[in-house]
Amino acid sequence: MKASIIVSNYQGMQYLPGFFAHLMKQTYPNFEVIFVDAGSDDDSAEFVRSNYPDVMLIEEGRIGIGEAINIGIRKASGDILIFDLNTDEFVETTWLSEIVCHLSRFNFEIICGHARIIYGTSLIDEAGVNLNRLGQAKKIGHKCLMEKFVIPEKPVCFVGCPAFHRKLLDRIGMVDEEYFIYAEDLDFCFRAKLVGIQTRCAPLSRSYHHIRGTMGANPRRMEYFLRRANLRFHLIHSQPTIILLNWLYIAFFLTVSAFVLSFCSGLRSPVYLEKFKGRIEAVLWNLKNLNHSFAKRKFFRSILKKSLN
Repeated sequence: MKASIIVSNYQGMQYLPGFFAHLMKQTYPNFEVIFVDAGSDDDSAEFVRSNYPDVMLIEEGRIGIGEAINIGIRKASGDILIFDLNTDEFVETTWLSEIVCHLSRFNFEIICGHARIIYGTSLIDEAGVNLNRLGQAKKIGHKCLMEKFVIPEKPVCFVGCPAFHRKLLDRIGMVDEEYFIYAEDLDFCFRAKLVGIQTRCAPLSRSYHHIRGTMGANPRRMEYFLRRANLRFHLIHSQPTIILLNWLYIAFFLTVSAFVLSFCSGLRSPVYLEKFKGRIEAVLWNLKNLNHSFAKRKFFRSILKKSLN
């Protein structure tokens, strides 16, 4: 069974030598890599073209991660689809074989992810993710020692790099392209849950993750896209109480606290000011796009109603 690994990239050149060195040593032989470059100017595309001619290289303009993934899905020829393996993740040699094995245990009727270990340590970044009462991500096993943590054998809310059989696309649909960065995986796994498809973590499939390597160190940009995606996801999918709590947490608590800290945090004051600006911009974007989000909410509510009947 062939696997298609979809990789979206923007300015990830510093990680590509290590990324490909690990990815191409998989014990599972039957796979292809589809590399969608979103307008990088750091020679990422040339590196792939020169060093890995068997990789399908697709060069686009400045597009978001959701659109890049869908481009990759349409070009993929594999039965198993995997998105979006970050370029700042270095996978173990058995990463792919363990994913395929775990999928087969459930007759390829689930979504499967892998455990991420913080690069340079033995600490888990996440082994699946759930949501807390405020609708914020709660990483399973975060900062626990990999050797001592037992990954739960139960469904999770979402995984950071979903793997699944392409037959499930007929029930889930494509990736939502409105998620420019962040939450496209959360939204995809949540929509899968609406139609009865579980998401699980393969305990022996692992990568070593450079935390936030693909996002860079721009706090305003990171906060903008992270909070924008989180607010939008809950407007579309969550109950009114969760929506209210989520908006209070992001639009009021996090934004006001960043504004206050921008005046009293010494050398870090400029960082908090940038976070404040990013959070304000995220709130304004969602207010501007409320009608579109509520139209999607109505559509997915109808799907949920049908699945319950």
